[in-house]
Amino acid sequence: MRSGAVTDHRGFFHETAFYGSNDEFLALVVPFLHGGVEAGEPTIVALREGNAELVRAAMHDTSNISFVAGPGLRPASVIKAYRDVLTALMARGAQRIRLVSDIPPGTGLPWEWWARYEAAANHIFADFPLWALCPYDTRITPDDVLTDVARTHPHVATADGQHV
Repeated sequence: MRSGAVTDHRGFFHETAFYGSNDEFLALVVPFLHGGVEAGEPTIVALREGNAELVRAAMHDTSNISFVAGPGLRPASVIKAYRDVLTALMARGAQRIRLVSDIPPGTGLPWEWWARYEAAANHIFADFPLWALCPYDTRITPDDVLTDVARTHPHVATADGQHV
């Protein structure tokens, strides 16, 4: 079953969101996750530990959500890991998969590596029925990075439930 704002979309729906507080973060992520669980879609959280803890505390039941280690330090490793997981889920019959993931700050890698990852993801994951939400914290993310994020994500979610 497909659910949410992208019911009729096929392939990879790559969406970002910008937040400036923990409440905004939760307003973006919790409904996204609830929607996946309610629709019976495999729902994956791959967030840095602080954000993963916020999600765990805000959601009363996480039994149908897979929490995995946040993104690794190298984009190539992240691509391989996600493709392996997505392939396995599709082999088990998944019609839509939801993933919320954030890029870890302070990885020591130049932002350009992650900017390339975000842009390439649109092609790398195009063959998967994946709805990915990539939230970015405007309190700690430099403006030039936010500009790149807006350019590399075809869709933007807002804390008030809009998808543009």
